[in-house]
Amino acid sequence: MQNGYDHLIGYNIIEISRKVNVMMNKALGQIDLTFPQYRVLSRLFIEEGLSHKDLGERLSLTSQTLTPILALLERKGWIERKKNTEDGRHKFVFLTDLGIKKRHEAFEIVMIHEKEYFQIFGTENTHQLLEWLHAINMNLKLEI
Repeated sequence: MQNGYDHLIGYNIIEISRKVNVMMNKALGQIDLTFPQYRVLSRLFIEEGLSHKDLGERLSLTSQTLTPILALLERKGWIERKKNTEDGRHKFVFLTDLGIKKRHEAFEIVMIHEKEYFQIFGTENTHQLLEWLHAINMNLKLEI
């Protein structure tokens, strides 16, 4: 039997995720953005006009985590929330022009670091790793 957790896939994924989060927060902090905020901007860039609930589900974030992020992004002028005309209790979230600009700026930083972190694999192995990670991600069901 091995000591520790280094032989466990999940443990290693968690450790990699933690390190990537720390490094991305540091890199994105230079443009006044956190990695969770970047994830919200990016999801809205891909799927504009999501409800608060749908956005949380897409990002696997609880309402308690997402609400303060949205409030801050709104104060910075990067998103706007619009009421649902059919049900005023629900709002849809949209990127503003400033939010789109900030997302593009952040995306460039993320891509630089993505290439740096995973260059050790080479192109072919990177594609294979991405396929495996995507398969694991799709296999895991998370209910928030």
